[in-house]
Amino acid sequence: MTVKGTKLEMVTYYLIKTLRTRLTKTKLMKLLFISDYIAKEGKNLGIGRTITGTKYIYYHYGPFSFDVYPIINKMNNYEILELDSSEKSRYGSLFSYDIGPRPRFEIKLNDDEKKILNFVIDKYGFMSLDTLLTLVYNSKPMKNAQVNDIILE
Repeated sequence: MTVKGTKLEMVTYYLIKTLRTRLTKTKLMKLLFISDYIAKEGKNLGIGRTITGTKYIYYHYGPFSFDVYPIINKMNNYEILELDSSEKSRYGSLFSYDIGPRPRFEIKLNDDEKKILNFVIDKYGFMSLDTLLTLVYNSKPMKNAQVNDIILE
């Protein structure tokens, strides 16, 4: 069965396919935010819009999109595998990701989008979660935001 993946699904799959089990649910959310922020606001790599088309709000633990978890559930056991370590961290349950056994779509991103994602992967993908969170919490959209404010769309 072939389906047409949304941009959010393709970017999520691209990040997971590249970073695999080094990626937790929290880190995935923050990397999606950074990718979209650079795409929209970046001076050198910016394309004037987000890649995924999703909206981020300042939620309990920083930038969050309510669109991400449903697509993870939709892609689970197809494009990706969500692995529950049954461990807890101060950020909640620890989930990591790997490539799934039955992808239903191909990743179709243009060269500018891939350039942004590869930059984000290279610069932020291998940072510790604590370092990444510090960077994200100190980003321009988060500086004066209040809980539930839209910080990027």
